[in-house]
Amino acid sequence: MAAKTNRAAALSQLVGGGGDGGAAAAMPLDSRGRTPLHAAAQAGALRSVETLLKLRCDPAAADREGRTALVLAAAAEKPKAIAMLLAAAPALVSAADRHGIHPLEAAAEAGANHSARALLTHGADVDAASKRGRTALHAAARAGHLALARVLVDAGAS
Repeated sequence: MAAKTNRAAALSQLVGGGGDGGAAAAMPLDSRGRTPLHAAAQAGALRSVETLLKLRCDPAAADREGRTALVLAAAAEKPKAIAMLLAAAPALVSAADRHGIHPLEAAAEAGANHSARALLTHGADVDAASKRGRTALHAAARAGHLALARVLVDAGAS
């Protein structure tokens, strides 16, 4: 709960043992294997995201489905959290989950236009395909997100 509500002091205690730098080793997980950074990014709790990154929480940590905090932020339409996560770990822009779904596809499926634009600005591959061969454009069209499909086409999706 502290991660979702920007309670930095509580986060420092929970994750870093008071700021001793051991955050990565002490990272608590929920029942889905998600870290406080997952929760903060998905909620768009920017102070929490900032605090957790300063505590060296791993932005590349994946839940049981292989989803990073970036994928959750992308699907939840949290472009500022996306920018913060990608500033800390730029390579995540093209990291796929265990199903091969990339952050841009997750944003497209959810109809998260601002997230998609943020990911494209940070270098997301507009034609990256999942293990099933599905791209962000396929996901947007299938879900009926035509405005987002147009954004992807304008960005060069084929």
